[in-house]
Amino acid sequence: MTPRAHVALYKVLWYAGGYASDVLATISLSLGIGGLPLYKEPVPMATFAGMEKGGIFVASSAGNQGPWPGTLHDGVPWLLDVALGNGVSIIGASLYHGN
Repeated sequence: MTPRAHVALYKVLWYAGGYASDVLATISLSLGIGGLPLYKEPVPMATFAGMEKGGIFVASSAGNQGPWPGTLHDGVPWLLDVALGNGVSIIGASLYHGN
């Protein structure tokens, strides 16, 4: 994306829980996106503004609400959704983006 970009990963939750003081200032999608249109949802709009004005790359957890078993939901088209399966290697994957 950008030649001088830096990515920082910081784990804040463990099996026994975590501390609020460990959470960095972030935009969190951990509670999911509601049923409002994207232009009325504050978190997707903030991520869009960051991407558009600041050139910020945004990634998010894909969640578990796909239309069929074993699928995921991509509700915000300008975010890169990431997911983890059950630990079994995936040889191939399909991406379908409907309108």
